[in-house]
Amino acid sequence: VQRGNSKVWLPNWTYKNTTKVLVKSIIAGMLIAIGSLASMKYDGIISPILFSVGLMSILLLKMSLFTGVLPYISTFKEMPLLVTILIGNLIGCCVMFLFPADSAAVLIIENKIQENIMSMFLSSVMCNILIYIAVEANKQNNLIDNLKDCSEYVKSAVITL
Repeated sequence: VQRGNSKVWLPNWTYKNTTKVLVKSIIAGMLIAIGSLASMKYDGIISPILFSVGLMSILLLKMSLFTGVLPYISTFKEMPLLVTILIGNLIGCCVMFLFPADSAAVLIIENKIQENIMSMFLSSVMCNILIYIAVEANKQNNLIDNLKDCSEYVKSAVITL
């Protein structure tokens, strides 16, 4: 799909491929939940790096994350796509949170729930802005393709050694 100066990946949603979009969005929800759970286990610089690995996995695999697709929805006709992705992301997150969490993660979640609603809202908005920036940077600069090229180069270098 051409949007402005950049090509944007949006799943071509039809009623026929709803299952495919739903599965990709469930996987995206699971990946972002894994990144979130992993980042809750560690403090400092490791935490955002682990969350970023989840986001990069979604970009690399071209999964459907609500916050990555939302800015590119421009018509009411695309709303069923957005709703399908949101439902899939929620299902994926819920599936991952069925696994037992360690006490540190539970404590962090309890503390987040205790925050006032405005603080949670602002944190969510900031998180979504950062996710949008990552998605847009990937679309503009093909960062994931560059990472693939880099990994191929490293692989070939190791093989020649």
